Amino acid sequence: VLQRIINPHSIMSRRRRNKEASGGGDDYDIDEAFKVYDTDQDGFISREEVGTVIRALGKCPTNKELEAILEGVDGRVDKKQFATLYRKKMQKPADMERGMRAAFHALDKDGKGMMRVSELKQMLITLGEGLAPKEVDALLRDIPIDANGCVSYDEFVDRLIS
Repeated sequence: VLQRIINPHSIMSRRRRNKEASGGGDDYDIDEAFKVYDTDQDGFISREEVGTVIRALGKCPTNKELEAILEGVDGRVDKKQFATLYRKKMQKPADMERGMRAAFHALDKDGKGMMRVSELKQMLITLGEGLAPKEVDALLRDIPIDANGCVSYDEFVDRLIS
């Protein structure tokens, strides 16, 4: 359930503002995200960057899903090919909300809706497709921690899916 959740460097809020201003949709989002990751502006991103860009656009593929999506893709990916890959069915964070809340609730020994930051970090690093410690730190950066070193797991899930 606690799979690779989201790219902590998501461009989602900028996407929403620009989409509203331009009236654009998926094509606009794909174009903007592709430009961000096509740092040398040659019209290509690496095969390895595809998952990062997909996550920056708000989808939540597991590494296994990415392997399946990228089957047959060699080397570099252009914008048209990326758009085709992006449009394949993948989980979004909101699709995972119920499972995440249930998992945290099952681990909540006191029933207070709180979890020690150290336990949360350990879970995110070791369970399922674990996140890198830097990714976990980025996810927790803006989450309020109480005086006992605990976070509200509902607030954590709310931030993940927003």
